Amino acid sequence: MMIKTVSILALLLSPLPSFAAGASMRLIPFPSLVTQQAARVVGRPRFATITGSYEGKEFSMRLSRTIWMLTGSRDSDVIGVKIDHDGKSMLGDIGSRRVELAFHWTPVRSLVQGTYNGAPIRYNVDFRDVGVVGAYAGKPFRLAFDRQSRKVTGSIDGVKVLLDYNPMSGRLNGNLAGRSLDVTLVNQDLGEFFQYFFVLFP
Repeated sequence: MMIKTVSILALLLSPLPSFAAGASMRLIPFPSLVTQQAARVVGRPRFATITGSYEGKEFSMRLSRTIWMLTGSRDSDVIGVKIDHDGKSMLGDIGSRRVELAFHWTPVRSLVQGTYNGAPIRYNVDFRDVGVVGAYAGKPFRLAFDRQSRKVTGSIDGVKVLLDYNPMSGRLNGNLAGRSLDVTLVNQDLGEFFQYFFVLFP
């Protein structure tokens, strides 16, 4: 027992190892940054949906955050668009409309550009201020959400947009440049929906 006590005492009183200049010391690296795809999934539901009506016809779209696909239907047109975060692209079809888009996403904004239904499209989504601005087939559009009034206002090709949006229920309804829209967003906010705004164009 005496030997063990002396050994422990000697260990406690022994000097700590010094790391003089030039001495090697193994450092534990910090974890690498997560990928954009992982950053957009952590802590979020794996699926989001948008259901209701557009132009008086059934509209249903589902976003999978596991396989990153947009699926559903717009009237009788089937929605099938693959979102590739590594390739930064969205490719697929909405009925006979071909989707060939590239995107650059950050936590505060997203730039989407390419062709939709054979026409050029380009728009910026602001997640912080919740708005989208761009042009499709040479026709400009701009929408912005006001948190106090809970209204989305703006225009598409000079035609006014006036929508009501309830962040709690997810309901988005009103007049989208002469077209009636009444949908409910589940497990996604208005800013994320704006990133896929192309699905509402003819």
